[in-house]
Amino acid sequence: MKQAMNIVAVTIFFSVLYAVLRYNVFGDVPWEQLPIYIVNKAISLSAIFCISLSVIWSKLPSNDVHVRKFLGLYGFVLAILHVLLSIMILSPEYYSSFFVDKKLYFFASTILLCGALAFIFFLLAASCSVIATRISVSYISVCVSTGMLFAAAHIFLRGQNSWKTPFDWYGYMPPISLVGFATIIMAFVSKSVKKTEESS
Repeated sequence: MKQAMNIVAVTIFFSVLYAVLRYNVFGDVPWEQLPIYIVNKAISLSAIFCISLSVIWSKLPSNDVHVRKFLGLYGFVLAILHVLLSIMILSPEYYSSFFVDKKLYFFASTILLCGALAFIFFLLAASCSVIATRISVSYISVCVSTGMLFAAAHIFLRGQNSWKTPFDWYGYMPPISLVGFATIIMAFVSKSVKKTEESS
């Protein structure tokens, strides 16, 4: 548990540092947006990283089941915080591209729906992990994988337009959405490699 907490703490630290450098130092986001808007970006990346790392952990030499479990649970707690912070600032002032005449348009609604579904499946995975019966544990992997698929869709739909213009990136640093999406891809690659090794 202590090892997982240390990993989470380091992840949050570097995620916040990355977000501050990209958006406040090199970008044009005012410093007064740091407490919620910028921190929310860092928290979302931290959540995805921890959940993805809980999947990748099985491929590492020190495959500690408890570390994997707590990384996933802490990642879910961070996802809860991300949802709460996002709700607080979900408005045309912060997300102007989401709204038309002060109403969410179809594409924005799809992005939010994918995020909500990802959260639900992560919630199911966390619940199964806490209950920890033989039947519930068998559902964890399916719930996590499904949640990560919806999270990937949420991230891709939200940020893919900015991925195409690297010369416009603040400080030439990749958008946090791209870093998060790449992290999920790495987790799925890890799962596919494991399955290939088990079948060979």
